[in-house]
Amino acid sequence: MKSENPIHNYFENFTAADLAQNELFISLVRNESPERLAYWNEVFYEYPHLIEEAGIAREILLIGAVPAEGVMVADILNTVALRTGVNPKTAKVVKFSFTWQYAAAAAVVLAMFGSWLAYNTFSVSDSALLQVSVRTANERSVINLPDGSVVSLNKNSELKYYKNWAEGVKREVWINGEAYFAVTPKRFNNEPVKFVVHAEHLDAAVKGTRFNVRTSDNKSEIVLEEGKVEVSLPEENKPLYALAPGDKVEFDNKLHTVKKRPVETRFYTCWKDNSLKLDNARIGDLTEMIERNNGTKIIFTDTSLYNRRISGPIDLTNMDDLTRVICRITNTRSEKRDKDLYILN
Repeated sequence: MKSENPIHNYFENFTAADLAQNELFISLVRNESPERLAYWNEVFYEYPHLIEEAGIAREILLIGAVPAEGVMVADILNTVALRTGVNPKTAKVVKFSFTWQYAAAAAVVLAMFGSWLAYNTFSVSDSALLQVSVRTANERSVINLPDGSVVSLNKNSELKYYKNWAEGVKREVWINGEAYFAVTPKRFNNEPVKFVVHAEHLDAAVKGTRFNVRTSDNKSEIVLEEGKVEVSLPEENKPLYALAPGDKVEFDNKLHTVKKRPVETRFYTCWKDNSLKLDNARIGDLTEMIERNNGTKIIFTDTSLYNRRISGPIDLTNMDDLTRVICRITNTRSEKRDKDLYILN
C-alpha cells in the first residue's frame, strides 16, 4: 500500500537496522512527545509490518548498538549473546506496547537481557560492525568520509565515524585531538542533511563548510573558516552560538565557561599545510600558534615585542628556523629553558 505522504513512503522498505539509524525514529525513542507519536502512528498504520522492525530497532537503540547499513540484526544479537554468554536461540517473543492508537502489537524483543538491559550500554565497535576509528601518532592523515567530506587529522588525534551513512540520515563524527573539516553539503527531500562533529565539550552542526576543531586537556575549540556552524553543548538541544567565518568558540574544561571571539583563522588552520603566509601580523599571534602546535611556549622578556609586526611566508616544519626569524626581526637572542623558549634583549 502506497501512502499519499511521500515522507511515509520513504519508510516502506525499512528494516530494523534502517530505523535504528533514522534520526526521526531515534528522536521518538529518546522522547515520546505527542507530535512524534502522532507522526509514527500514521506511518505504522499504513505499514503494519514495520511495527515488528520498530520493536527490534528500539531495543537496539536502548542497548546502544546502532547498526551500520547492510548489517544484519542477527549479527548484532549474536554479538550481544557472545558478550553476555546467552544463547540467542533462547530469545522469545514478548509483548511490546506502543502507545499509538493503531499500533499496539506484538514485537520481537530480547527477553534474555532482563534487568541488564536497563542498566548497561553495549558497544559493538570492536566487532567491526559499526564504527571506523582512525588514530594518528607522529604523522597526519587525510580521511575521505562516506559522504565525500574530507578530514585532515593532526598528529596524536583520533576520529570516529560510522562506516556506512544512510541517505538522509544525520552525519556524525567524533574527534579527540585536532582535525580540519571540509564538509560536503548534502540534501534529502529538498532539506539539508546535517553534519555534526562531537568534540569533548562542544558539538558543531554544519551543512557544508570548512572549520577546525581541537580538543585538549584544558579546552575544546572550534574555529570557522568558511560557511556557517551552530555550536552547542552536548547536554543541550539548542544552539549556543551561530558562528560566522573568522569566529572562534572555546570551552574551558576547568572553569566550564564558553567564549566566542573573532580570530585570524590562518593561525588555527596552517598546521595542515606546514606553512603560513603573514601580512603585517602580530608576533604575539605567531608565538601563540607555535605554542598551540608545537607545545613550545615563547616568552619575551620585553613584552612590548609581542606587538611587533611580521610579514612574509613562514615554514612551520623547522622550529630552529622559526626562532631565527623571530630573533632577527626583534633584534634579540633566544635561550632554551626546559620546555620554554625565552627571547632576550
